Amino acid sequence: MSRWGAAPVSPCPVGGGSPVSRYSPGGAAAENPRCPGALGAAASCAAVLGFQPRCPGTPGGRSPGTPGTGAPEPRALQPRAPAASRSPRSVQPRCIPGARSSAPPPPPGACAAQCRRCRTPLRRRAAPPAMVEPPNFSWVAQGRLAGLAMPREPGHYRFLLGQGVRHLVSLSERPPPHHGCCPAVQLHRIRVPDFSPPTPGQIQSFLQLVEEANGRGEVTPAWGGDARAVAVHCMLGHGRTGTMLACYLVKTQKLSGGDAIREIRRLRPGSIETREQEQAVIQFHQRFSAGKDTEEA
Repeated sequence: MSRWGAAPVSPCPVGGGSPVSRYSPGGAAAENPRCPGALGAAASCAAVLGFQPRCPGTPGGRSPGTPGTGAPEPRALQPRAPAASRSPRSVQPRCIPGARSSAPPPPPGACAAQCRRCRTPLRRRAAPPAMVEPPNFSWVAQGRLAGLAMPREPGHYRFLLGQGVRHLVSLSERPPPHHGCCPAVQLHRIRVPDFSPPTPGQIQSFLQLVEEANGRGEVTPAWGGDARAVAVHCMLGHGRTGTMLACYLVKTQKLSGGDAIREIRRLRPGSIETREQEQAVIQFHQRFSAGKDTEEA
């Protein structure tokens, strides 16, 4: 008797008169020793009724692999694909239900990561900013001192770092944007109003900073030593920057004030914009020739 009612039975098709139930594997034909041909009868019952006969001589009642031996039939194992050929399990980030994107799906073959559920573009980790040359950048003393306009992008600082610049002198009244994105480039503030000449003390402070960096042999690797070049900037890299660079040429190359102005304008066209800035270079040459620059500092 089963839970759904009486179990249907059928007589053994081979003989013996033992009833065989369709819900009892093997039925009485496999367990009744009086059934002629015990195992053969059970196999015939299985062929007629469509179930797996039970063998009393094997563990678990399974059919033997070889008649009379009692050994179970070995299962054929399927070879597992190597780890390299199996695709890794992709982990998709969770998305907000109902937040579907109105953008059309990408064309076939397009490299675009989207959510499988709502086709929302997935955010990728931002790549580090690439090196971008700052505007009006040029070397006045290769590997030692350079001039430029105000850096405005993180890529500008990475460019200076790649050029070996470790000290950035800002002559503008406000600090350059993103100056904290590259800690390896140290920022020095010397505030000079726009279209105004730097004071003698500011000129001496700037030249002392460059001298200390160059005196320790801190220049770019292409010219020997460590990478410790200096760069100076104002708003556009013309007036205040050109004045400081001309004073540097007066001190290092022993040029007169007029020659230093012409040389810096040749290297960086548009430098030294006002007459007051020209006078600042000429007066610095006079003080430097008289040996008064150190006393005023």
